Amino acid sequence: MISIGTISIAFLVILWITWRAWTFTILPKLRPNAPKQLPYAIPFVGHAFSFFGNTTALALRGRRIVGRNGKDVFSLTAMGDTIHIVTNPKHISEVHGNNASFSFHEFTEDFVKSMGLSREGISVTYGYGPSLPSWFLEKPNGFTWSTPDKSFAELVRQMHHAVFWLVLTNTNTKLVFRLLTYLLHNPELISAIRDEVAPAFSGEGLDFKLLDYDYVGTSDQCPTLDAVWCETLRLCTNSISLRCVTQDVVIGGKLLKKGSKVIIPYRLLHLDESIYGPGADEFRPQRFLEAKGREKTRLFSHWRPFGGGKSMCPGRHLAEHALKRMLVIMIFRYDFEIMGDATKIPECDETRLGTMPGTGAMSVKEGQDFWVKITESGAKGRFGEGEEWLEEKMASLQLLGITKL
Repeated sequence: MISIGTISIAFLVILWITWRAWTFTILPKLRPNAPKQLPYAIPFVGHAFSFFGNTTALALRGRRIVGRNGKDVFSLTAMGDTIHIVTNPKHISEVHGNNASFSFHEFTEDFVKSMGLSREGISVTYGYGPSLPSWFLEKPNGFTWSTPDKSFAELVRQMHHAVFWLVLTNTNTKLVFRLLTYLLHNPELISAIRDEVAPAFSGEGLDFKLLDYDYVGTSDQCPTLDAVWCETLRLCTNSISLRCVTQDVVIGGKLLKKGSKVIIPYRLLHLDESIYGPGADEFRPQRFLEAKGREKTRLFSHWRPFGGGKSMCPGRHLAEHALKRMLVIMIFRYDFEIMGDATKIPECDETRLGTMPGTGAMSVKEGQDFWVKITESGAKGRFGEGEEWLEEKMASLQLLGITKL
């Protein structure tokens, strides 16, 4: 006799097979204009575990299986939410340019609610209508606030957006690690950057300092430094753009329904060999140095470490200028020597919670930290001719010890 348990299991299996056939075979034929779903095994839960485990691998798999290698928008399901993944550059531009159908405000409002602001407080804050005074909008140095309606409410939204990026990413220490790591494993780049930035430094001995801060931030004056910056961010950032669909809209021939969410994973663009050439996962700043004309425009049009569209990180220029200045001061004043194996470059950890999409620069895999010895540079041309000063400084620093990077 067949037990009730066996019958129940058989019924559940039949039910599951029916659900799978309906969801991933029959329904797509009935709705050819809807983005195809990447199949999953557990209803409602969907791809939640993979999404928070290794999102890049999940998006790559989806693009290959149902996204026609980036030609089509496709969908994922995570905890009951439908998430559309957009990877085609043309479709990404369509999303960025359609603020009427795609909104970032919902994510910002959820963020400020999680920080303690009530729904009533959000309504009052974002509904405050007075226009900003002209003296605030137009600064003496030519800086202009990018507030479309020039209202107090829009300014507050942008400020909340900036805090959202700051709290979510907090990438400065990771980027300093990455920039120094790539340079230490490619010492010829250090020499090139030192030569480029030398005109920005002045003085001797204790008065030796970086005087021209703007000089080190220009790609024309410091092309190698700029190429290292671009290539490092291309390889080690995991930025995304988030949008809520506010009205039914067609992107790339696919109908996105109101209430669904859109994610643009820029790391897929950064690792696309059709854009960055063979070995797109390798550190090769020459790809930015050697690119000219249309090729250079194409590389930078797909370079999105700070997101894109209206939700692009508002502090990106500040971060670039600050980190470039810190980097050139460090490599100009000190010599670095890797202790141990200098051939293995630490890998990015795409599975750690702190490196899931949207969190900026990725962490390093556990156990791949390395030791370096830091000594004050002995190049007299850079630090003056006074041997007494140099000896005094070296004695006080005591080679700065063995320091873990």
